[in-house]
Amino acid sequence: MNYRSISIVIVAILISGFIFPVLAEDDMDIVIETTRSRYYAGDIVKMEITVKEGLLNEIKSITLMPPEDDRAYANSVVDSLIGGPENKHADPNDALGPVNMVEADSESSGTGGMVSLGGGYIVLDMGQDEEILNEHGNDLRVYEVCKDYYFYGNPEPYEVFVSDDGANWESIGEGKGVAEFDISNTSLDRARYVKIVDAKKDTGGVSPGPDIDAVKALRFESGHNIFAESVADYYPGGKNNNHDKSVDALIPGDEKYFSLGGGYIVCDMGAGTEIIDNPGSDIRIYELGDFDPYSVYISRDMDEWAFVGDGTGTTEFDISSTGLSQARYVQVSDGIKEDEASGDSPGADIDGIKPLRFEVWPDKVLFNGGKKSWGGDISINSGKSPAKKTVEFAIPTTLEQYGTKELTVVVQYVCVKECGPGYLQFGLHGEKYYENRHEHVIRTVSIDVKPGGKKSEEMPNGEKNEETPGFEGTLLFAGLLVVVHLLRRRV
Repeated sequence: MNYRSISIVIVAILISGFIFPVLAEDDMDIVIETTRSRYYAGDIVKMEITVKEGLLNEIKSITLMPPEDDRAYANSVVDSLIGGPENKHADPNDALGPVNMVEADSESSGTGGMVSLGGGYIVLDMGQDEEILNEHGNDLRVYEVCKDYYFYGNPEPYEVFVSDDGANWESIGEGKGVAEFDISNTSLDRARYVKIVDAKKDTGGVSPGPDIDAVKALRFESGHNIFAESVADYYPGGKNNNHDKSVDALIPGDEKYFSLGGGYIVCDMGAGTEIIDNPGSDIRIYELGDFDPYSVYISRDMDEWAFVGDGTGTTEFDISSTGLSQARYVQVSDGIKEDEASGDSPGADIDGIKPLRFEVWPDKVLFNGGKKSWGGDISINSGKSPAKKTVEFAIPTTLEQYGTKELTVVVQYVCVKECGPGYLQFGLHGEKYYENRHEHVIRTVSIDVKPGGKKSEEMPNGEKNEETPGFEGTLLFAGLLVVVHLLRRRV
């Protein structure tokens, strides 16, 4: 083979690598493609979904389920009583581990999908050092198969109990479908065990009672352990103030706090862990005691400050009104004057400052065709064959863990297929008749996420994080060498 032939082959390989997308899933009728398989934090992932099942197709919705932290979910089954003589989902171990939308749709047990309680109950162990913590807001989420979340199934009622020793139980309420619970109304500050009881005592059918897929401790939501990093400035007032150590305002829940006493405190959230303006609340101030008033300000550089709002007690704030997209510094000023401060913990008692939704994967629904759930039928003018839709989502700029991320993609669509007489919806031509079929498919898509961007960065161990040429870079370099060699021969 001469150099010209070699160069043609190499150029062809290079072109194919840049033009053709990485195939994530291919089921003949449903194709999910991404343009790359390797990304960096902050990159935009483009994903194209093609549906070509019937004569006409229309995509109704595309839903993305972000990757989860396995530590957040139940580890083992302690006890169970599963009923129902025809129950096909009687394996209690199917309630362990992360949400599994694919296997939850299985017609048999033992697949890791769901367990149908059938009038009984299940007791789960969340694991040592992975307990449910009593924090601000909801602390526990139960995933019970229902149409609103899993795109199929009717929600069934269940009651949830928690315990720290597996012997003494306290109820935290009833729920249906996917529901969250707060353990603040119990005597517990943490709970290792969760008991879910069928509230309806239903034993009939192949999946009787609540269908439990997973139980999650919300303490493992992204950014759970991120609080203010250090104190940049402070002034405690009050002559008899016994809580004037500024560092006590950094970590909530440690039984230590900083009393402002008519003064203030400025905290540094840290480089890379700034407060980000996202939809909804962006920052939480933990304040203890008698719900004393305070004011919150934010700044990028401690030179110019923007007022966020006033609060009492533990309060969440939205920084969108400030006009800042992010802020590194937070100032909390007391709502009383120093000459009004009295007692050993005067004024607002600041226990912690936390950025909210620090690492935000995209919203669940990437595309909605305007109809909730299955939507309407296809009209002759709206359907296509095949139907294509491209969606985008961003990888969070800062992740706690990198590597391979498995995301679940759910595609709801309507396709038109040929049917026999008696199922007539509309005829397109001749004696053939067609009907609308509402379908959905659940797939996993894997992408490799590396820290930082393509620039060299310092790693935690002091080493450099530099992108290596890899296979694509090697091919490109080889192709350039061949081209240079051919040009030299021509000269």
